[in-house]
Amino acid sequence: MARIVIAEPSGGIRDLLGIIVTELGHKAVSVEEADPFVDLVLVEPADGEMLAAAISLRARRPDLPLVFVSTVTPSCVTGLEGSATVMKPFRLAELEAAIERALSTRET
Repeated sequence: MARIVIAEPSGGIRDLLGIIVTELGHKAVSVEEADPFVDLVLVEPADGEMLAAAISLRARRPDLPLVFVSTVTPSCVTGLEGSATVMKPFRLAELEAAIERALSTRET
């Protein structure tokens, strides 16, 4: 079971992402609960506060995978690479695959 931070400003989308993460057998963690022991961050890079949280976590853990879940292309994010990008609106299978792929690359 991975601990996945959900850095999403919209409450409804944050709840949906939490349900998806839980259904995949992982634990959803809020930005406020994030610690150096998380395994992945789902982040909306278009939101400055959420992006800052992801940057802060990545600064403490350079190997921490990020999955951008966004309405904008993350090319606007400089100096921060993501493991994957899932564009909103997304298909469930697309998000699930991005999460599992990002986690598997971290575990190898």
